[in-house]
Amino acid sequence: MNDSINKKIIMIDGGLGRVIALTGVITEYAKRNPELEINILTPYPELFYNNPYIKKCYSDKHPYIFEDVIKNMDYIEIELYKDYDFYSNKKHIIEVYSKLLLGKSEFINPQIFLLDSEIQEAKEYFEKTFKKPVIYFQPFGSTGGKLDSFKLIPDYTGRSLEYKFAEKIIESLKDKFDIVQIRSPNQKAIDSVCSLLQSNGEEMPIRKLIASFKFVTGIITCDSMSLHIAKLLNKSNVIVFWGASYPSNFGYQEHNNFVLLNKFYWQPLRLISNNFNRIDQNKDIMKEYNDEHINKLIETANKWILID
Repeated sequence: MNDSINKKIIMIDGGLGRVIALTGVITEYAKRNPELEINILTPYPELFYNNPYIKKCYSDKHPYIFEDVIKNMDYIEIELYKDYDFYSNKKHIIEVYSKLLLGKSEFINPQIFLLDSEIQEAKEYFEKTFKKPVIYFQPFGSTGGKLDSFKLIPDYTGRSLEYKFAEKIIESLKDKFDIVQIRSPNQKAIDSVCSLLQSNGEEMPIRKLIASFKFVTGIITCDSMSLHIAKLLNKSNVIVFWGASYPSNFGYQEHNNFVLLNKFYWQPLRLISNNFNRIDQNKDIMKEYNDEHINKLIETANKWILID
């Protein structure tokens, strides 16, 4: 066989949550094809560090990636969002990706090879920093919670919680829990809780962030990153607010999924080039959540301290 065909480079683009979700399928592909050299090209190469089945990981920001790497390998890129089983909500993102990469639809858990030292560092951080059980709270998706002249910009993807609900959740739980907001540097910090950022204002390194999830009591999120990490680490105390997407595509049954059924306009990203109709339909979807939803969330979270 041609040597370049034996060497595969798999491109996985998209957001952090999507890439985390697919780590298990890619690892399984490498395990089932030991005669192949499997390499990864992604915005998040650190997710594949220490993976014994992956040869090398490359950042998609590599300035000469084609000349230095791709041209000598067989390039694989799978666009699962355009698959019928995905956009018709028949299968989970993991099942669709495994069908396209492995030839068979299987549910394979995310898999990231954390070092013992990374887990120990996270444990020591928790023991030093927090006095109460910890809840990780991610009220804003990657496109939400951003400021323009000190005003919050609406999340055009219809994922982020309204700020007033985020504050109510924190106010209701902070006596029993240490609440930690998961956010990027350009998202609004909720003043009454700490944010999981480095002291210089930059994002916490991804592997350190993932390891830290191991020691939380519960997770409240509207973004897929946190729920895929929860699945990776077998965390079941998870509440997910769903806006303009379905848990059947991205979520997990063992989590508490709050779903606004038939309230939003479903149109998967990348299926067509014009998303303006989707954005217009979904820009106010999270306003459909109300005090009844929030009170139910608070009731669920308060039980975590009894079963943790």
